[in-house]
Amino acid sequence: MRKPAVTRTFKTAKVRIMVANTETRSVSEVTLVFPRPLNGKALEKAIKARLLDTPNLKYVNVVGVEYESTLYGMDEETFLKHARIMPPRAASNCEDNGEDNGEG
Repeated sequence: MRKPAVTRTFKTAKVRIMVANTETRSVSEVTLVFPRPLNGKALEKAIKARLLDTPNLKYVNVVGVEYESTLYGMDEETFLKHARIMPPRAASNCEDNGEDNGEG
């Protein structure tokens, strides 16, 4: 029998960038993976933020970007063991799901 699972599909951006190494005076390609599709100024800002941990690497330009969707999952028991309880979501136009939310 299959165990119930919690799943989520993530769309990621695999970005190949050209960087200059200021210590070795060399240029190379580095691949960075971001947990959501990014482009334009948002992508450039994310790249620079990721490179802050390596001050000797300076971003030059984007060589290529690949977007992919990957399904991740784990059994419910593991999920409950490691998940954080989140604050309630703001009211939306969704129908009542029949659960007691403690109001009224």
